Amino acid sequence: MSATAAATTSATAAVTTAPSAGTSSPTAGNVFSAGGVTLTVPDGWVVQNGQGTSGVINFADDQPSMTAIQTGQPIPGPLSKGQFGGSISILPTAMVSEVPGLTADATPVDFMAFLVKQLKSAGQALTAVPTTLTIGAYPAARLQDKTGQNSVLILVIKADQGYIAALAFSPDGELANAEPTLQTMLKSITLKTS
Repeated sequence: MSATAAATTSATAAVTTAPSAGTSSPTAGNVFSAGGVTLTVPDGWVVQNGQGTSGVINFADDQPSMTAIQTGQPIPGPLSKGQFGGSISILPTAMVSEVPGLTADATPVDFMAFLVKQLKSAGQALTAVPTTLTIGAYPAARLQDKTGQNSVLILVIKADQGYIAALAFSPDGELANAEPTLQTMLKSITLKTS
């Protein structure tokens, strides 16, 4: 998504010792900040800007998971038990019209359809139907499906200042343990608009 280019700048942060995926909630002491975006992550998690891509933040429960997630992007190869990670894209409202097929009044489901279309063009045909929900106080869409041996979870939130989209992966059957942590991380995001 080239329209996210203004959202972040290059930075890397790693935070202390790693708990099992999905067993820890972010605390105020583990903050990743770059290019006006702030994200709180659990102890031990690794967070960095997407390589060569502004506006994308990669996250994983530890460095081996980060390496596995980054191999074969946008869809990683088979992950090992307990590995969890993915990417978060942030698109400020003012930039939505720059994305082909989206308008300023796009719903989270509209944005989800855009992401699914992008994954399809990368060779991943997701067949699940998105559901709507609320994350924090914001409307959101959720899609869970399978890609090869991994489960994939896509969450899209329409926040005050823009859209937050997370694409997360775990070994098949392990998303339920990690999703609460991911949702807490997404609720922690702040975007500086000046």
